[in-house]
Amino acid sequence: MKVSNFKVKNQFIIKNKDFIIFQSYESTICKIEDKKITIYDDFDYSRTTSKYLRLFLEEYARYDVLDFIKKNDIRKNKKLEYKGFTIVYSSSF
Repeated sequence: MKVSNFKVKNQFIIKNKDFIIFQSYESTICKIEDKKITIYDDFDYSRTTSKYLRLFLEEYARYDVLDFIKKNDIRKNKKLEYKGFTIVYSSSF
């Protein structure tokens, strides 16, 4: 497993051969594995977290998925489909 900063201090990428995780400070925000994106409870905790989550999704999912997730209220719907990805919501990692 490899851990590295993502763009700035306190934003991290955790990679292994099966998945990639975006972490902001000590909170796991998002996990991508194959064509599944899991969004965790703190994904919209702050403007900074949202900013770097957007950059993470653009870089690793290749789409700006964040607007779609917010527009379709991922917390309420729990599962969405977007451009070949299944997006699920989880309240904990």
